[in-house]
Amino acid sequence: MFVVFECQTMNVIDSRCRFVTPPMVTFEAIFEQSTPFTPVIFILSPGSDPTSNLQKLAERSGFGLHRLKILSLGQGQEGMAMQLLDTAISRGMWLLLQNCHLLAAWLPELEKELEKLSKPHPDFRLWVTTDPIPSFPIGILQRSLKVVTEPPNGLKLNMRNTFSKVSATRHTHTHTHTLYTS
Repeated sequence: MFVVFECQTMNVIDSRCRFVTPPMVTFEAIFEQSTPFTPVIFILSPGSDPTSNLQKLAERSGFGLHRLKILSLGQGQEGMAMQLLDTAISRGMWLLLQNCHLLAAWLPELEKELEKLSKPHPDFRLWVTTDPIPSFPIGILQRSLKVVTEPPNGLKLNMRNTFSKVSATRHTHTHTHTLYTS
């Protein structure tokens, strides 16, 4: 009877872990769900920045860094952002607009441009980073994939996150140093 009780306790603990552990979302999976008409919005939390992961995705997918344009928004960047958006739509580039919360007053113009989008290049993707703000246009949110980025909490999740980024071939291919051979 004691053994049965212990097993039941372990099952309860194991089932709780499944619900507490956040899922591992890869940038490849995010890209597969996106379309030229569906921007991807990264809602940031302190300590998270998806830029390097997006750059790695561009390299891995054969897209190349020369077709990924990154603009960090701030005062006076509205014109440059619109120019890069027009270029990205027509030439099939990826555009990452960082820190959109800093230009909240300009976001309704971005919303209007996205509503006018009729025949973008099939390779075009719009990636956006923002802190959570109440004034973010609902029209952009409704048409977008929303990804909340949080740094892993704790050693186990941090290790899981790190190993999820290592390819299977690199993980299994190990280099042995001459000092450690038998």
